[in-house]
Amino acid sequence: MHITFSLAALLALASLSVSKKRHCHQARYDYRVKCDQQTKKCFGYPGETNSAKILDNVKSVLNATKDKWQTWANTVAITPTCGGHCNDPFKFTPGPPWIGYSWYMECFAARMIDSAPDDPIVLGPLVEKVSVTWKCDVHCRDSSSCGFDFGKCH
Repeated sequence: MHITFSLAALLALASLSVSKKRHCHQARYDYRVKCDQQTKKCFGYPGETNSAKILDNVKSVLNATKDKWQTWANTVAITPTCGGHCNDPFKFTPGPPWIGYSWYMECFAARMIDSAPDDPIVLGPLVEKVSVTWKCDVHCRDSSSCGFDFGKCH
């Protein structure tokens, strides 16, 4: 009986050490300026005359979203080691059935904890969260660099 118990304990420990769960992942959060769902028009549609005024507002709103996301992501409870960053917003054309173009922003974290709550950012009426994508099971605390290519697991 003693041997059976010891063998069971050893097998349990062995299975834990073989487990590849590392408790963090790469994260990508995508945001964009909303397009009008009814008219299918986006910012910058042909004939639109308020571009300069709207563009200033869009930049302000996306920069505020960027600041809020980075503040949230750069806490030890969310990203214990490497933190997160947002790339500068860029212009994109959504394509049919949409008319015009919009603005898109990608935010990344190299090592976000698996149990991280969704970002608590309150988005204004102009911006929407498009997607949240997690890739790669990674160590939360690692001596290697924080640099990474999203989705490339080493």
